[in-house]
Amino acid sequence: MGMHENKETVEVFDPKINSRKREQRYVTDGGVFEEGRDLVKRVRALNNYFSTEQRCKRLEAVQSFYCLPKLAPTLDCDTRVAFTVKLFQRSILNFSAFRGYFQNPEKGDDATVFTKLTMDDWHLMAEMEALARSLTSPGLKCSAMISCRRS
Repeated sequence: MGMHENKETVEVFDPKINSRKREQRYVTDGGVFEEGRDLVKRVRALNNYFSTEQRCKRLEAVQSFYCLPKLAPTLDCDTRVAFTVKLFQRSILNFSAFRGYFQNPEKGDDATVFTKLTMDDWHLMAEMEALARSLTSPGLKCSAMISCRRS
């Protein structure tokens, strides 16, 4: 997902100091996925924006006005893949409500939490949600455990 990269500590020779030193390097397949990490941070910021009761009530009013499902933004921990899947799912479902909310901002509203997410970001979010959901599905975990037992 890009939130936590796998690193390993290795010893390398540094010619400047003429000795060995320890440094960390990324060992994640495919390298660093900064776009994913940044997207998760922006989506969390958008959802955290609705942590106050007043903003939640206004969002519910927008959802009612446009006959959208009443789904509260997700506020939870940021370290689990399953949470990120839920965050993406809820945000995608709330896209129209978020757009309606920020079309007529009230004094003190910060629309940049929504406008920082481009349409490309929303498409990437849908792709990342699908991939991450497949990693967290119970069926996949069971089949992985069965194949590990056989080997």
